[in-house]
Amino acid sequence: MNKQCDDHQLSLWYTPRLDPPLPEHWGLNDQSRTELEELLWEMLLHGASTPEAYVEVFDYILPDENTGLGEKYREEITEYAQQLINARRAYAAAIGLEPRNNDLTLAFDALAHEGVVARECFTCCGSCGSAEIWDERDDSRTWYGYVFYHEQDAESAYESGSVCLNYGVFLDAYFTEQQWDALDAQTQEQQYESLSVKLLREKVLPVFEQHGLWVDWEGSYSVRPQVFSSQFSHIP
Repeated sequence: MNKQCDDHQLSLWYTPRLDPPLPEHWGLNDQSRTELEELLWEMLLHGASTPEAYVEVFDYILPDENTGLGEKYREEITEYAQQLINARRAYAAAIGLEPRNNDLTLAFDALAHEGVVARECFTCCGSCGSAEIWDERDDSRTWYGYVFYHEQDAESAYESGSVCLNYGVFLDAYFTEQQWDALDAQTQEQQYESLSVKLLREKVLPVFEQHGLWVDWEGSYSVRPQVFSSQFSHIP
């Protein structure tokens, strides 16, 4: 049974908390400290799970010459980033959150059984995601289509409790290359949009409903469906 997290847990989880705090001996000025605290907190909220992701934030805000870390700059930053990740995971356990009690994550996992590739926080934007999602398929089954939300969508998920999804079909599950090439451009566009909408209606939305997710969508291919989840509790 899917264990759900309650509003109190989510309130605790979303309350800004940087543990451990930025070390005083780094000699950060107030502006750099504030910028770092805000960006690192965003990374934790999004569930970034590798020290390298956090190190990039430091590299952006703090050029080497502006820190007091000297030659130990990257080593100490990396160690601190791992401490942030470990502390965030420990805090999740302390307040009773589990890595898999995000209902959207569970729904995305279940979509694989329907032949739908589903990815969370996938690539930087919709264009990159739509291009790269084809490489996410394996040989375990026939994959009919995909859904994903990208990093830009994830940035607002913890505030709105929702994400908008990109979706589409893998044409080779429906047509041979010869069959597809025999269609004129207008028919190709109509077929792609029609199949994509059908995939969403018949394979994706029923799974979302089973997992208690509400979807705001007018049924048009040109409009991205908005999926609401009370549990964007991304744990690193």
